[in-house]
Amino acid sequence: MSRPARTSHDSGQHLDHHAGTHRHRKFGTAAVSAALVATTVLVPGLVASSYDDEPSGKPDASPAVRFERAQQALGADRADRADRAGHGRQAKRAGHPHQTERTEQQRVERGHEIRRAKQIQRKVLAEQAEHARRAKPTSADRRMAAKLRHRIENDQLGGVVTGHVADVNNGRDVWSEDGHRAMMPASTTKLGTAVAALKALGPHHKLTTEVRLDDKTITIVGGGDELLTSGDLSALAAKTAKRADKRTPYRLRVDDSLFGRPTTSPGWTSGYQPGNVAPVRSLIVDQRQVMDTAMDAGHLFADALRARGVKVASVHRSEAPKDAATVARHSTPVSEVVIQMLQYSDNDLAEGLQRLTAVELGLEPTWRGGAQAQMQMLRELGVDTRGMRLYDGSGLSRADRISAANLVSILRAAYAEGRHATMWPIKRGLPLGGVNGTLASSYGRFVTPQSQGAAGEVRGKTGSLYDVITLAGVTRGADGRLKAYAFMQNGAPQSLAIRQGFDALAATVHGSW
Repeated sequence: MSRPARTSHDSGQHLDHHAGTHRHRKFGTAAVSAALVATTVLVPGLVASSYDDEPSGKPDASPAVRFERAQQALGADRADRADRAGHGRQAKRAGHPHQTERTEQQRVERGHEIRRAKQIQRKVLAEQAEHARRAKPTSADRRMAAKLRHRIENDQLGGVVTGHVADVNNGRDVWSEDGHRAMMPASTTKLGTAVAALKALGPHHKLTTEVRLDDKTITIVGGGDELLTSGDLSALAAKTAKRADKRTPYRLRVDDSLFGRPTTSPGWTSGYQPGNVAPVRSLIVDQRQVMDTAMDAGHLFADALRARGVKVASVHRSEAPKDAATVARHSTPVSEVVIQMLQYSDNDLAEGLQRLTAVELGLEPTWRGGAQAQMQMLRELGVDTRGMRLYDGSGLSRADRISAANLVSILRAAYAEGRHATMWPIKRGLPLGGVNGTLASSYGRFVTPQSQGAAGEVRGKTGSLYDVITLAGVTRGADGRLKAYAFMQNGAPQSLAIRQGFDALAATVHGSW
């Protein structure tokens, strides 16, 4: 099954240039593997394990590797923090009620965690700065910087334009044009959402939808799997029907309490819901764009049960009984969600991932809690978060602020030495210029004389609101070294010409123009 690919939407205009295209709601494992193999053949330097992916055993390991070792020594255990908070994922799955108030001890512990994250961030940033200071610029970098200084002045780029480029391995800034100026990031916000979720949850963490049976009650429990399909729902119904008494009328409960009651994020316009993003709930089927996705899923599940001979007398929202037995479950790995979110700039997946990050850290799964959790994870990764303001995970909010330097720092954290085991979905999910996702040639990306030489060689995350265009990603430079780049434009109406202008700047980083 497929539907039109949705992206951010503002004032009636589609974002990330997706209008009229289709994508699968959910990849099968085999399809994902095949797609990744095909991509790896195209650009092994960007997606395969390489010198900047492998852990280093050398005494002079990079700051990123030393930081990871220091974190392990500190024993930062996500599950323990969730348990202490009293409303983490493990507690929820056990059926404990969701806490809405934090005790004084929990507030103190939370304060310690925030201070510790900032201490780690300061230490890592200082080490990175020293590492970058000792690095020597290559002749290719000097040529690239000179070209970018000239090409960024192009009037066709419109509005206020900023940019930043750095060497991923040694951290040296190659070029910057007002790179620390906080701007509306649009969907490049999803880079930070993905990195934070992978840091908190890990790529193999399973998002599980459960069905529980208790006497005359069947409960479907949402676990935050935004990729759950009607086919998955049918499979759950078939397993449930085998355990149900066909003579008994059942009450069907819908438990979407993992995320709590949805609200609208600060900075969202009235036209966003439900066309471009559904209200954020922990249960949704086929990413159907309705205001109450959980009850919609409940009624679909009731129909599937009835089709298998199970009598369903009523459907209502309620938390699952603590002692109910689990009779069916379906799981999706976080890696699959991250890959699809980045490939298609999916807002629903982004907001769900940010909520799940909050739950894993024992924070309230709200806009505020999600932003706090994301910022904490970024700081613990040593990301430069100065000037960042987050109000959602998708970048739809016009109140979000991120600089080009922030985006480059996030990318460096994802591609740093020793991080491949955790961050590989970023490398697989980032669209490949002129090839797939939001950078496919069908959208006019990497097809101009200036940029076509970089097609298949540049990865990037796009972002668009009606007066915002952004692009951030990675590519190998002419010196063979991996570069992280970000370009941002605020203030001019979005256009294909500006997008293609940013493609040309990315091609400049690659060295093909």
